[in-house]
Amino acid sequence: MLSFSNTKVSIKLYLKVILFFFAGVIIVLNILKKMPYESHYFEKLGVNRIGYKYIDMINDFGDPIKITTYDDKENWTEAIYDDFILSFWSNTPNSYLTNIRIISGRYRFGWRSIGIGSTKKEVESAYKHTLKSSDLGWAYIDGIVYIKFLFDNNDIVEEIMFYDYSHF
Repeated sequence: MLSFSNTKVSIKLYLKVILFFFAGVIIVLNILKKMPYESHYFEKLGVNRIGYKYIDMINDFGDPIKITTYDDKENWTEAIYDDFILSFWSNTPNSYLTNIRIISGRYRFGWRSIGIGSTKKEVESAYKHTLKSSDLGWAYIDGIVYIKFLFDNNDIVEEIMFYDYSHF
């Protein structure tokens, strides 16, 4: 038979275990909030974000479907593939990658699988713990990646653009 003093000790121990459990959950959730939503934007496409060059693109993906060059200020080049567009400072072999634009639903990011076809509400919810960029529109700084979402008239993601923010 349990005595009254043993019951008091059991209740105190039980309450301490519950308190430590919830404290642990809160600590883990706070750590997760500070982590990037997605750590591998570039790698999901097979692109090494540091020092990726035009010649690497040709070696990795073959010739693009279309190449567009803009000569207004600089020799800006876009290499268009089925699922994405890679932008470079020029179309010379040693030109560096500046950004990537996702244009198909093939690539999804983060544990909520955000991508082309996601809603504005889904993007907002998925990126609520990342730093919102001061740019106009829906842009975030997620770890060392700047990511911007473009929406259609129905608030559905139609394009995603990102680049390495660490060297800007």
